[in-house]
Amino acid sequence: MDINSLAPESVEPSIDEELAGFFMPEEYGEYEERTALSRFIDADNIAQDLTEEQLDKIGRRCYEGFQVDDKSREPWLKKTEEALKLANQEIEKKTFPWPGAANIKLPLITEAAIKFAARAYAEIIRNDKVVKGSVVGEDPNGEKQARAERVGDYMSWQLIERETEWETETDKLLHVLPIVGHMFRKRYYDPTLKRTKSELRMPDKVVINAQAANLESARRATDIIDNVSSNEIVSNIRSGIWLDVDLRAEKEEPTIEKDALDEQDYFCFLEQQCWLDLDEDGYEEPYVVTFEKESMKVVRITANYDDDCIYTNDGGEIIRIKSKQIFTDYMFIPSLDGGYYGTGFGQLMLPLTKTANTIVNQLLDAGTRSNTGGGYLSKEIKIRGGRQTFKVGEWKRTEATAEQLAKGVQALPSAEPSATLFNLLGLVMDLTQDIAMVKDVLAGDSPGTNVPATTVMALIEQGMKTFNAIYKRIYRSLKKEYKQLYSLNYEYLDEEEYFNVLDQQKSVLRDDFEPDSLDVVPIADPTMSSDMQRLARAEALKGAIGLPGVDPKPIIRQWMDALRIPEDQISEILPEQDPNGVPPHVQQLLHDVEKKEADINIKEQELNLKSEELEVRKIEAQAKLIESEAKAHLTQQEADAQELENIAVQSGLIKLADG
Repeated sequence: MDINSLAPESVEPSIDEELAGFFMPEEYGEYEERTALSRFIDADNIAQDLTEEQLDKIGRRCYEGFQVDDKSREPWLKKTEEALKLANQEIEKKTFPWPGAANIKLPLITEAAIKFAARAYAEIIRNDKVVKGSVVGEDPNGEKQARAERVGDYMSWQLIERETEWETETDKLLHVLPIVGHMFRKRYYDPTLKRTKSELRMPDKVVINAQAANLESARRATDIIDNVSSNEIVSNIRSGIWLDVDLRAEKEEPTIEKDALDEQDYFCFLEQQCWLDLDEDGYEEPYVVTFEKESMKVVRITANYDDDCIYTNDGGEIIRIKSKQIFTDYMFIPSLDGGYYGTGFGQLMLPLTKTANTIVNQLLDAGTRSNTGGGYLSKEIKIRGGRQTFKVGEWKRTEATAEQLAKGVQALPSAEPSATLFNLLGLVMDLTQDIAMVKDVLAGDSPGTNVPATTVMALIEQGMKTFNAIYKRIYRSLKKEYKQLYSLNYEYLDEEEYFNVLDQQKSVLRDDFEPDSLDVVPIADPTMSSDMQRLARAEALKGAIGLPGVDPKPIIRQWMDALRIPEDQISEILPEQDPNGVPPHVQQLLHDVEKKEADINIKEQELNLKSEELEVRKIEAQAKLIESEAKAHLTQQEADAQELENIAVQSGLIKLADG
């Protein structure tokens, strides 16, 4: 069967133009006046209008870039593969110190991953809510808040109910991420399903240069799509998604072993986000190139930008193009060597886990050696040849005398399992658990007897700080993913579905996802990583109920949410409109009025106090004036008396006094 013969005939352009003069159908209007980049945006497959020589050049360039990126991450991949083997406890046969020797693998990494996922999953998905709208800017009429609630309800339904794969893959992500340290989620609009779709991708399937600072600044991001059947290829060709390219002539061996009844050929395709200068203006633009790995044959090229992503100067020259992100990366712990790919418990615990496994296996082998025995028999002992086996409590006869048995049997020297090794195993286990933060008190086990409650709380708080840091990284990634979905809804929203899910008027539909005045964030709280923390905060807030100007309803709602009461029950207990029929916005106005009245009363009291202070100061000033006048009068009297005395002396009265 020739794949080429199954595809519909392609529409040839009416003129033979190079890249800068990209062909566009007349349905786009006056396409001569459109820029090449704008025409690329509207094209379903740019590769249809490129020459075979151009496509070959693009395919080789993309493949060479893929090889460079793949080689840069080899050390990280090697450690990750070892960590996954330990986490999965894969059974491997050993030949040292003897065939079939013990090869136990302790589930230390597995335990750490399971306990982390158990904590994180309950925080990310709470009461079937995963996302909420966040108002940007002022909202005097409450319209933005109402829109935020609609968007949050719809997107939560979208992820939980319609994208049935999302919750399952999120559960898987939270179990695998702690082991490998890095995971990817791919989100796009699927035209065949007519809905948005998400795919969880393992880090070995998404190739990014290990020296990249982050996903946004990476030069390339390549998604390895394995085992694409010839049936899928034909479907994509007939749907007009891919070019009609004969790949069988280039294929030598199948990528997977064929089943006896399976006549399909399987191929490996690479879907690469990269930069190319297709309009030949000296500035490269972001595209998504899909090509077959072995033959490097390009089957599809699409623009990874839109008109809003293009920035130009006053002369119309492009100064920057922002690429759209298809992937969201989830990082557990940043790479300790500054590389792109993150670090998980698998890489951190790998050396200690291997050491613990070695010690356990040595103890088991020593026990086996000590229990099984073995040694030499002298030739005087007459016993049938071959291996001798004994049942429990069994005695066997021999022709050897007691003296011959006592002197002719020499057991091989062997020692009991070492107590030192056992103590060393305990030390290694403690160090490993310290890294994984799975101490008993954090796992829900009893911390022991006679341990003060304050000590237990301090241990839990200290342990949770590390978890909170990891949760915040996951929170940031979730926020990026929700923004991608928000943008896709603005472009591809099924308005009829939106109306039916929310039972709202159709006038609110697509404009609800306008990007400038609304943001979307996870329902999870990045600062809370346990129900105990959330409930303690809610209990503290309850103390504010009854204070002037405090609305008790949000506090009670938060307290009920901390108790994990379902949202529908909370809505029944706390309806949007109270039993007296007063709408929420009217209640808010009443609270505002009460607060303003209280402020006015406080200001009146302050004015009265200031008036009293002024009156007191006035009286004090009058008293000081009277005192000053009295002192002046007394001084005048003393001056008059002195003057009278002087007159008397002058008139001779003083002589009388001398005589």
